[in-house]
Amino acid sequence: MLALLPDPPSALQTQFEQGFYRQYKDNVIVAISGEHAEQAHASLRTQYAQQGWLNEPGAATGPSELATFFTRYRGALLSAEDRAQLRDGQSLGDLVMAKLSLSFSPLVQDFFSLDPTLTTAEFVTRALEPQFSMLSRDGEKIWVNDEQQHVLLFLTLPTQIGDDIALTIEAIKQLKSSMAQLQSEYPDVQFSYSGIPFHSAENALLASQELSVFSALSLVFVCLLVWWFFKTYRALVGIVATQVNAICVGLIALAICFHEVHILALVFSITLIGIAIDYSFHVMLVRHQQRKEQNAIKAAIKLGFISTACGYSAFVFLPLNVLAQVGVFVIFGLAGALCCALYSLPYLTKWSWDDSRQVRCSQHLAQFFKLNQNRIKLAGYVVGALATGVIMISYDDMRDDISLLNASSDQLKSFEAQHQTWLGSHQEQRLMIYASTLELLLQKEELVKAEIAKEAPDAKVIAISNWLPSQKRQTENFALLSKAIEAEQLAPLVEMGAVLPDYSNYHALSLSTLLNSPFAELITKQYLQQGQYHVSLVRVKDFGKGSVMSVLDEIDQIILFDKAAQYSALLQKMRESLQLWFVIAVFVFGCILTVCFGLSKAVLCSVYLVLVSQFALAVSLLFQGSLNLFNYLALVLLSALAIDYFIVYLQCGRNRHTLMAVTLSALSSIFVFGMLALSQTPAVYSFGYTTVLGIFGIYLLTPLVVRENHEV
Repeated sequence: MLALLPDPPSALQTQFEQGFYRQYKDNVIVAISGEHAEQAHASLRTQYAQQGWLNEPGAATGPSELATFFTRYRGALLSAEDRAQLRDGQSLGDLVMAKLSLSFSPLVQDFFSLDPTLTTAEFVTRALEPQFSMLSRDGEKIWVNDEQQHVLLFLTLPTQIGDDIALTIEAIKQLKSSMAQLQSEYPDVQFSYSGIPFHSAENALLASQELSVFSALSLVFVCLLVWWFFKTYRALVGIVATQVNAICVGLIALAICFHEVHILALVFSITLIGIAIDYSFHVMLVRHQQRKEQNAIKAAIKLGFISTACGYSAFVFLPLNVLAQVGVFVIFGLAGALCCALYSLPYLTKWSWDDSRQVRCSQHLAQFFKLNQNRIKLAGYVVGALATGVIMISYDDMRDDISLLNASSDQLKSFEAQHQTWLGSHQEQRLMIYASTLELLLQKEELVKAEIAKEAPDAKVIAISNWLPSQKRQTENFALLSKAIEAEQLAPLVEMGAVLPDYSNYHALSLSTLLNSPFAELITKQYLQQGQYHVSLVRVKDFGKGSVMSVLDEIDQIILFDKAAQYSALLQKMRESLQLWFVIAVFVFGCILTVCFGLSKAVLCSVYLVLVSQFALAVSLLFQGSLNLFNYLALVLLSALAIDYFIVYLQCGRNRHTLMAVTLSALSSIFVFGMLALSQTPAVYSFGYTTVLGIFGIYLLTPLVVRENHEV
């Protein structure tokens, strides 16, 4: 989808994003609360430790282990606060005495004997603070510091499972089964869970179920409709042949016209199904009528094809290439359907049937429209005007959000939000910084942190330089501390009996040393090396996106990592393109009708099309609370159907054949596309709502363009 943006991400940016995504995509979190939470945690932990899924953060971050490792580099590691105070000339001894007075600090006792200056303890405290502010560790258990005292279990699915959606679904089922079993054993225990694998499994299962159910129901309804009306399976054969021919011709055209075809072009091109089926109904219903009626319906179908093709050709002039592909597919697909309906279908449907049912239905329909024509027209104008007002008032209520494609349950979404709060990853900005060397990368991170600190002193930044300062910064730190020690600023500590270690030897912390230590996990999820570049993922909290953008303008080789915003920008761009297309399509359609049927008919048809579209959008807005791309995508189908219906009525009149053909077309489109309104995915049911409402409005208004039953 990102490739469709007007300014698509560079190959380098995409490579970086994919690298970090791979580090997170297989991680899941399980939170357990209740009186027997520890027992349930122990059981679940043992089970998945045996399978090699255990991945607990902070496994080696106890105070004594931290002190033993980081005090080897005392002097080289200073917090930003200590560095600033030493630069300002504040006494190191005073700083130490102030820290000793903080008896609640868990690191003072373990660090003091190894580094009496406590500068290393301060460095580690500041680095830990934004990462594990709500978590604490007790042996094998990681607790959340909240009222319910949740205990967390961190797991990582093996790569071969995470890369296969079927295996992911099975793994998630197994995990949920284990939790259900423990819940039956400990009824007071409550579980919550989060992670990309849970969302992938839920969405895949739901999509599979909806595809099976909706496809089956649509197929059954359409088959019953055709069988009930034509009373023969041959009608189904004719319809299927027309559809298959249309799809094949459309695909061949795409293969010839484009070097590569985007998958979204095929998704949006499903509107071809609803239009192509009309041709089959029109031809079959006049198959055994007089040649005059056959010629009239063939002329109407050809003119309808020309009008629809002209409307879809407007896609070629829109900014997004994917919509040009939609236009090519539908135009050539309809050409294939037209040829099949006019030249092949008559040979596939050489049979006679009892048309008594057709006669009775058409008589009832004709009587209905004759008696209610004025009422329908008045209602159409009034409702259309009200709908236009609603759309104008609520025009800003547009929801161009990638979450429209997410069908995860509300429960899973709430679990995800809660876990992100515990981990401190909610409402944060993420930056990708890259450089040709590690040293340049670390210096750039330090510059970013300094700029952010100027704008928002309370902002928290999680970066690899929190744990691994640049070599330049470590050298400066050691010089500052050495100067203070040489000035005998630690004399008060010596008088208290403290034994000072040797601060004269400089030892710098390196990346290889940190990666080969038990503390490698502190940076591995935020650092990767891609080709010639070193890349880090910097997380910023309590700092607005607008402020982050100002930092991006000041520093090069830094990227805002916000895929959701990129996808949402794409949806907005596509919606705006569809809105522009609709205006162009109505104009083109009006011009064609003016040439063929006169200006008054063209204006009337255009007004009806706009009113129906406004009605469908307004009611969808009331149902959904906002409009989105997929509501406007439904207008593509509605416009094509409306063009077909208008031209058939204007060319052939409101006789029993046209009434029945349009009725069958509308019912089949509702069965195929209206079923989508029952989906749980916002994008899908948005399309379904607007389609059903629009087809209903089109069906009622299109017969009104002719006054008499046989007006041609």
